Amino acid sequence: MINVRLMKKQDDLLDYSKDVLAVLFEGRTRHSGLPYMQEHLIKVANIVDLVVSESKYKRAAVAGALWHDGPEDIEGLDVYDPFNPPRILDPDQIYMNDLLGAAQEVGTYVCYLVHLLTDRGGFNYYDYVANICNLPKNGLERDLHILAAVIKAVDIRLNSDPNEKRSYVKSLKDYRNHKGDSLEELADYYKNTRVVDAFIAKGDYHYDEDLFLETIQARSEQRVIARAINNLALYLPMLDYVLASADANGKLFHATLFRGILRDAYKDSYKVFRGAHPDFDWPYIKMLGLNERAPVIDGYLSVRKELRIQTSGTDEERVRYGLKKLVLPGIDIKQFRIKPQDIPE
Repeated sequence: MINVRLMKKQDDLLDYSKDVLAVLFEGRTRHSGLPYMQEHLIKVANIVDLVVSESKYKRAAVAGALWHDGPEDIEGLDVYDPFNPPRILDPDQIYMNDLLGAAQEVGTYVCYLVHLLTDRGGFNYYDYVANICNLPKNGLERDLHILAAVIKAVDIRLNSDPNEKRSYVKSLKDYRNHKGDSLEELADYYKNTRVVDAFIAKGDYHYDEDLFLETIQARSEQRVIARAINNLALYLPMLDYVLASADANGKLFHATLFRGILRDAYKDSYKVFRGAHPDFDWPYIKMLGLNERAPVIDGYLSVRKELRIQTSGTDEERVRYGLKKLVLPGIDIKQFRIKPQDIPE
């Protein structure tokens, strides 16, 4: 069981959250190899702080952004729906609801936000995001769903940056520790690291740094491309619909800033998609997932349509909507590949 102290009444919510999370995420890194706390949790929270309006929810939203990966990534930490608590709790878990009890009402908001933002598995990621974006008709829970959608949008935006370099130092150095292994031991290692198919195609299991590193980089690239397609087809259209239907500009968030987050995520995802599939463009994207039968909201220009007009629309369309021409070249993410000699022994 993890060992962290409960929040006290005199504690500042955000300072307490940062202190606890710094302990819980110590040693954890992003794909880049940089510290997870500073490179993701703090960055998400800082952007949410800018996007969310001043209200009784603001501190809860920023704290929720800090904690959003906690129960999902930290073994022994969990959170439950404070408005519908379970009858039985797992005695081996530490619950955020207890940790943040001293924050009272604001702590309840934080726990509900993180409850919404926690992907527990057991159902697909589409349903997880859809649950966040499925806005109740009115009231407190509607407001919190909207703020959870804002946090998720920022999270997706930061996770979609194609220029974030990935570090393969740890993977290659671990492989080098197996240089003297037997072929049988190497075969087991390849299976555990999910590179075995490449060595089967090669025809043997002999130690091969070039093939190993090339394979793990290719697998990582496939995940980046898949994420971009899912963003374009599913998650960003959902979040765009929240922006269009929330009717909360000023009350809960600054619409221009929220829209800017979605635009950046769309642009990065589009560039990755085009780099991998240069023959496909917006007409193809329109046929993907939720875009095929996306509802049209009177008076609202979707972010996807805006970017389509800017990048490949006619001059007449751009004049009609007051938009400027935009060039979004595809990005070949293979350009970031490295060789074993780039990582010293």
